Amino acid sequence: MVKLMNNCQLHLISIILLFPLPSIGQIDRYFPFSPNPLVVEHSFYTLSYSDKHKQAEWLIYLLTKKRLLNSSTKRLNNFRPDPAIPKMSAELVDYKYSGFDRGHLAPAGDMKFSFMAMSESFLLSNISPQHPNFNRGIWLHLEDQVRTWAKTYDSLYIITAGILTDSLSAIGINKVSIPSYFYKIIFRITTIDTSAICFLLPNEPIENRLQDFVISIDSLENLTEIDFFYKLHPLVQERLECCSDTLAWFYHHYYPEQNIHKGNH
Repeated sequence: MVKLMNNCQLHLISIILLFPLPSIGQIDRYFPFSPNPLVVEHSFYTLSYSDKHKQAEWLIYLLTKKRLLNSSTKRLNNFRPDPAIPKMSAELVDYKYSGFDRGHLAPAGDMKFSFMAMSESFLLSNISPQHPNFNRGIWLHLEDQVRTWAKTYDSLYIITAGILTDSLSAIGINKVSIPSYFYKIIFRITTIDTSAICFLLPNEPIENRLQDFVISIDSLENLTEIDFFYKLHPLVQERLECCSDTLAWFYHHYYPEQNIHKGNH
């Protein structure tokens, strides 16, 4: 069966032919821009750290099919402060008895391809307070869905974090903010098309389907005051951000009662 492309995809491909995108591996070309960032580059992900909120305002990493097929490293659970954060960062005591999970931004399940990657995933700069049923439910399901997409499309960039605002509640002695919403942008580059999809999920138990939480990247920029894909040509940026092209992606059914797992991700 021949898969037909919609007008949005065809228009984007024609733009990319005129203004080629950077190749897979040039991850710095996809770093977002936000006011007064503290950008911390680790071996397998990069983040912009908010000292006020004691967590990342955005985090980006590359996920490939090759890395997923080389998943032999066991989970470490060595949660610890990030030594690359110059000021007081979040600590383990902040999460103790808080009622919130230590929710991964770059999940440990994506980092099984090397010991260093797995270890880095447990730095507290990669962690944010998440409601247990959110972390072990729809957030886990979205992580699984992203891995399925990576195996299908070979290489993906993922940009993710909580939405950090002035009015958030906090946990612990270091006042780690509790995001009311988490976002995740998934961006792919293939030889035949380029597409992005963006999710905005409330930090609470959710019974809806993943596709019910798809929004445009433009809408997310208005909420976060972060400029995504600003280094790309303006025409490419406009086409990627104006709408999430759900026709260019696929979904698995979500059954919340079957997706509650013990532990953090």
